[in-house]
Amino acid sequence: MEPESILDDHYDKWHRGRFMAEKGEVFKWLHLRCHEVHGKKMPYDERYTQYIKKTGLLPFIHLVSRSMPYMNPCAITALVDRWRPETHSFHLPCGEMTVTLQDVSMILALPIKGQPVCRSTASDGWREAMRDLIGNALTTEKMSAGAPYSWIQKNFKKCPRVLTRSWGTAALAYLYRQLDDACCKTGKVASIGGCMLLLSIWSWLRLPVGRPIEMCRNDWKDHRDPLRMPTAAYLWDNTEPFHGESEECYMRYTSQLDALTLEKVTWEPYGEPGSIGRHILFRLNPKCLEEAHLWRMNCPLICFYAVEYHLPDRVMRQFGLFQETPPPWKDTRKELHELDKIRQRKEKNWPNRHRHYITKFKAIIARIEDPNTVPVPVQPFDSEAFNRYLF
Repeated sequence: MEPESILDDHYDKWHRGRFMAEKGEVFKWLHLRCHEVHGKKMPYDERYTQYIKKTGLLPFIHLVSRSMPYMNPCAITALVDRWRPETHSFHLPCGEMTVTLQDVSMILALPIKGQPVCRSTASDGWREAMRDLIGNALTTEKMSAGAPYSWIQKNFKKCPRVLTRSWGTAALAYLYRQLDDACCKTGKVASIGGCMLLLSIWSWLRLPVGRPIEMCRNDWKDHRDPLRMPTAAYLWDNTEPFHGESEECYMRYTSQLDALTLEKVTWEPYGEPGSIGRHILFRLNPKCLEEAHLWRMNCPLICFYAVEYHLPDRVMRQFGLFQETPPPWKDTRKELHELDKIRQRKEKNWPNRHRHYITKFKAIIARIEDPNTVPVPVQPFDSEAFNRYLF
């Protein structure tokens, strides 16, 4: 049942946006806890390729190891001020918007299907974890953790079987959790982590706020391997570094988001339904489109302790589809947002704690991919209906 107001006092009492709107507070921009690779600071060894392919991570690793665009902490902070944990979306004058599994595929090409990334964090169970991951573990060596190279060389002349994992949902779950936390941080050293590459490019593709100047893209070497072709992130391969007085820029971006109108938003940067990616001027990595049938699933996203709901029904305009008014309500659950590795130091067995959500995630994918499942009918975008949604 939808509450009378979707804004919950549990979050609102600490929310940056409320302090700014009601009390005129002026905060510092958030520090970005992320690793940026510019130029050739992360050389890639081709000998790893045959092993990385088996994990499903080759497109992503090829993307981030070659170079990354410069991030803009002030623009990201202005966006964070509009994030609401109740809906897992940014609340903007033009409606709700959010990062979805479509963006994870198109920008990062990380796999959506697979075992959720949720393992025990108990250090005393490392042998069991090792056996589960690679099929073998030390038995006699007196090691507190890890395995010596001599043992690896003796037991693994061939790469062990690798379990396919849902790295894409894990990346999005952790980004959502970081946004949930950061929008309620008001201290002078407040920060945000998660995949800032995903959030930044998502914003640049859609919003004219804090968008960097594009420069000539660097050559992309795909080694004649489709799995090493570029993703949509290549559109922002080379940008000018962020310049300007940070406080002034932060305030300017805040004002620009306050004045954002429908026509200024690029709602479908990858193309219209049925022609996704066709207008992009370079050949996309096939992994970008491989799991398009999963982009609009309402499901729990899991990353160890973090469980966050994916709610694409609230942002159907981003998919070029009809936006129901009001959007379907799904409680994102305060008790899930309270779970973290700091507050629950004694909690280690996260697969057991989250078994309900792990089972639910697998069941949703199985149902979508079942050939006997009748597809849910969708309606194309309707501008009049969307205006009713806004006003």
